[in-house]
Formats: sequence, structure tokens, C-alpha cells
Amino acid sequence: MNKYLRILYSQISSQLIYKFDTCVKLALKVMQILTTVFIWKAIYISNEYNYIGEYSYNNMIMYIILANVASVIFLLNLVLGWGL
Repeated sequence: MNKYLRILYSQISSQLIYKFDTCVKLALKVMQILTTVFIWKAIYISNEYNYIGEYSYNNMIMYIILANVASVIFLLNLVLGWGL
């Protein structure tokens, strides 16, 4: 019985570590997006024009969000082998 309890404890702890790791990665990704958005906002505020190149502030923010979502999807595809 003691052997099964150790296996159960090992499985529970590995699942908790995985969930904690996932939550930390998600929080860091959100912080990365917010930091990038604030940096671009400061750049657009300091610029006298509403565009940098051909990109408006809204276009740049949409690009940042889509690029980060795509990077997460491609990473999950490589790690989990979803075959997308």
C-alpha cells in the first residue's frame, strides 16, 4: 500500500508542477505583450504623426497580439505534436 501512496503522491506533485509552470508561462507572456504595447504607445505618443511607416497604433497593437498568439500556437504544435 505504501508503494501506491508514493506513486499517487508523485503523480499529484508532477501535475501541480505542470499546472504551475503553465500559469507562470502564461503570466510571463501577458507581461511581455503589455510591455511591448506600452513601449509602442510611448513611441507613437512621442511621434508627431499618427503613423510609423505604414502602420497606425491600432495596426501595430493588433500585429503584436496576433504574432504572440501565433508563436504560442506554433510552440504548442512543436511540443505536443498536434500536426497543425
